[in-house]
Amino acid sequence: MPRRFRKIVLIGAAAVLTAFPATPALAGEILRVVGDENFPPYEFVDENQAFKGFNVDLMKAVGLFADLEFKSTPLPWEEAYAAIENGSADIIQGMKVTESRKQHFAFSDTLVQSADSIYIKAGNPAIHAFSDLAGKRVGVDYGDMRDGELEKLKGATVVSYQNPELALLALYDGEVDALVCNTLVVSYLCNKYGIAGEINVVGSAFNQQNYAIAVSRDNPQLLEQLNAGIKAVQDSGAYDQLYRKWFGVPIASRGENMLLAAWIMVGALVLIIAIILAYDRVNRRLKRIIAEETAKQRAALEKLQEYDKLQFMDRIISSLAHEIRNPLASIRFYAEQIPHKMGNPRFMAAVAEDIPPEIERIDALIKEFIEYTSPRKPDREHIRLRDALEHALSFLHVQLQDIRVELEAEDCAEVFFDRNHLRQILLNVLINSIDALDGREEPRIWIAADTKPGQVELVIRDNGGGAGEETMKHIFAPFYTTKKSGNGLGMFVVRRMAEENGGSVSAENENGGMAIRLSAIGR
Repeated sequence: MPRRFRKIVLIGAAAVLTAFPATPALAGEILRVVGDENFPPYEFVDENQAFKGFNVDLMKAVGLFADLEFKSTPLPWEEAYAAIENGSADIIQGMKVTESRKQHFAFSDTLVQSADSIYIKAGNPAIHAFSDLAGKRVGVDYGDMRDGELEKLKGATVVSYQNPELALLALYDGEVDALVCNTLVVSYLCNKYGIAGEINVVGSAFNQQNYAIAVSRDNPQLLEQLNAGIKAVQDSGAYDQLYRKWFGVPIASRGENMLLAAWIMVGALVLIIAIILAYDRVNRRLKRIIAEETAKQRAALEKLQEYDKLQFMDRIISSLAHEIRNPLASIRFYAEQIPHKMGNPRFMAAVAEDIPPEIERIDALIKEFIEYTSPRKPDREHIRLRDALEHALSFLHVQLQDIRVELEAEDCAEVFFDRNHLRQILLNVLINSIDALDGREEPRIWIAADTKPGQVELVIRDNGGGAGEETMKHIFAPFYTTKKSGNGLGMFVVRRMAEENGGSVSAENENGGMAIRLSAIGR
């Protein structure tokens, strides 16, 4: 009988044998495997009494690749846990790895990362974090390793259930106030029972632990065979398929990386074509407007205004097309090399590391273009001004490393502003100050906020020498710049965004430097 066909037959035989009790295994015979009968989607017995789940499918794949033969038996978890020590099994096909369990078992390489979350019935306002479980009834899965932490909470009553399914239903029926359980398991069960909209998760996932196959500590040879099988399954791509099937979280394979690169190239080409067409359309319309201006003197003012607007767009599109060429060149280089270097891990790691930032760079340019040509309506909210300033300074920490910055802003100072608009205003003003301080001895930037009822005035001042009279006259005009590499849009955008948010901005020379004053609506 061909070897591959023999394996398939043996796997089918193992599925039939799961209905019978395990018997002691001799060397070279079928290995006895046990698992939890109710721990979906890892492992569970379905309504047709079939043993299914991620662990079950993975063990089948490991058996094929490692030339091992298994007999799988579903058991209540406490019986499965004790199976190796009492001699009724050789392998537990999945459990969390803890220091205490390492005293009793030897564990394979990690299969997945397991984590817990806190679940409550929708509409329960009293629980937001782990500390809120104090004094509450908390359901847990029987015998899992999170009970000790819960027992430390004052007044918390821990209620153990035979399996996660019973624990979830107890929460749904109001028997407990909260449930602490495996995140993937509860998500699966909520979808199974159609109650995902009635169960809420609160706080962040915690108690992250490795999840692996367990064998006797006296059987290192079996552990070595299992690890070899796990690696073979992972290298073949079968692991990724099983993970997606049961947990629904995509893991990128080599083929998917290549497909992603292809889609990136297609998207980039479409973007270039759209920019070229837009550029050509603007140019043709500019020429038509210029010709009409000669013949229609009476409408000169209106036509010139339209001309200026189109010229503004033309400059932005030209600048955008120029800026996009660099990231596209990088993307194109990787895309051309992918078919030849698929087996090079370092190259594929470079692809995964370098291409996303280039895409984000293109995306940022497009967003900036849209903001300049079609500004969106501000989405204003109350923002703590000191937080916004600290975030902007943190973002520019490299450029500010040789500059002394003094920040004076009360913790209670708040502005009613669009968050993204405020961030762009602060960055534009700070970048201008940084450029002005280039080459200065003892460069400094002072930032201060004055709070009045209903109004906040923010002043950002530097000792960069200030600006000349002509520059001060046009400082907020579009495309006016004294920088070699500037586009003259920074301060223009600052004034426009300030006014759109109900504020104002002004500039003046003060104490040997430039001072920018932003007035905004406060509390």
